[in-house]
Amino acid sequence: MLRLKSYANHPPGGFGHPELPTLNGTLDIVELSRRLSDFRKGNSLPRSGVEECFRDIDTHVANRIRGTVRRWKDWVIDTDEAAYVAALPKVGGCSGCGAKVK
Repeated sequence: MLRLKSYANHPPGGFGHPELPTLNGTLDIVELSRRLSDFRKGNSLPRSGVEECFRDIDTHVANRIRGTVRRWKDWVIDTDEAAYVAALPKVGGCSGCGAKVK
C-alpha cells in the first residue's frame, strides 16, 4: 500500500479527494479529512469516520503522486515492499584493538 512519507508539507498538487473536487489542494489533510467525513455522513456513505477519511485521502494522494510526479519516492513509501536491513559485522574480541578477550 502506498502512503505519504509526511503530512507536514503539502505534496505536489496538494491534498485532495475525488469526492470533494472543489477543495483539492486548498486544505491540510486534517481539515480535509473532517470535511470528507462530514460529506460522507451527510450522504450516508460508508467509511465516514475521520480516521477512515484520513487513510482514504492519504492513499489517494500517494497513488496520484506515484502516477504523475517524476521523483515520487521523495513523497511516497510503499508499505508492502520488503524492508532491507544491513547486517552488522561480527566483531570478536576487544572493541578497541580486536585482540582476543578471555
